[in-house]
Amino acid sequence: MLTTYITLTHLKENPKSFSIIGFIIARFLRLTPQLAIVISLSLIVPLLGSGPLWTEVMTTFIGPCYENWWTNLAYIQNFVRTYNQCLIHTWYTACDMQYHLLSILVMIPLVYFSTGKKGYGYLVNISIVVIFYFACWIGVNAYQLPPAIINTARK
Repeated sequence: MLTTYITLTHLKENPKSFSIIGFIIARFLRLTPQLAIVISLSLIVPLLGSGPLWTEVMTTFIGPCYENWWTNLAYIQNFVRTYNQCLIHTWYTACDMQYHLLSILVMIPLVYFSTGKKGYGYLVNISIVVIFYFACWIGVNAYQLPPAIINTARK
């Protein structure tokens, strides 16, 4: 919703200037350089220290980056080679990019249909929300999930 709000604010004067390719490239260029720098620096970290457990710890956490760095830069590390992820904490960047790509499905009706036919884009988006609400409801009922995660572990 924040993505659509910000995009529509920028497109207020000329909604037809919305470019899907530009929308994707802008996000990619905003996230990728910093991620590439972090991955590059993480590959240098094993050379900067020593100690009895240094090699073991660095192999565990940084080792996968030597082979799987490209999955992070393609934002697919939560789908490809999930058993051997480079920089596990960067899973959020993949989710962020994937949700940004999915937001295009919401943006298209809002940008192209809301201006010509008042309310049509909003109707499409409300329909999307209702569909996902019922999809979640069906999933919860089908798998008999509790209303919240309940910690049953003993201390």
